[in-house]
Amino acid sequence: MTIYATVTLTQAELMVASLIGSARHVQASTKGWKDDVPPEDSWGYNIEGVAGEMAAGKHLNIYWQPIVGNPKADDTGPYQVRTNSSRRLTDTRIMPKDHPAKVFIGVLSFSPQFHIIGWIWGREALAHPEWYRVGRPNTAPVYWVPESELHPMDTLPTKAELAHAAFEYDRQASAAE
Repeated sequence: MTIYATVTLTQAELMVASLIGSARHVQASTKGWKDDVPPEDSWGYNIEGVAGEMAAGKHLNIYWQPIVGNPKADDTGPYQVRTNSSRRLTDTRIMPKDHPAKVFIGVLSFSPQFHIIGWIWGREALAHPEWYRVGRPNTAPVYWVPESELHPMDTLPTKAELAHAAFEYDRQASAAE
């Protein structure tokens, strides 16, 4: 496994992750939003997901914004972050509804340490039907990107490259209509 960075969150950072993750969980459950994990795992999933976002921001020197209430917002700067908290698997989860022109950064949680393991375009993940499967019982299938298919972090697209990719995707989608 390639680890591009190991980020250790402080106690205070983990407390903030706990607060924001809990707030996201409460909001999702009270609004009836469907989680991608079984209900018994949702609290921890949300908290570790937020901690992974913070760790990616810390590594990339991007201020992480504690967003609650906008599930479509980017996680850290212009990037999406996917935190795998299984402690035994290294796949990065991409959902069928994820935007093809977004970049997803894979993070492994061993809280308080988080390993940054690479990135992938949404379109690349969504183009692999063999990665589409159920990961946990009682959950919908998602794309599980093998760690070996992630790109090195030193090739992470810039904000300008992401904006261009989104423009091109929208232009092609409009032309196809």
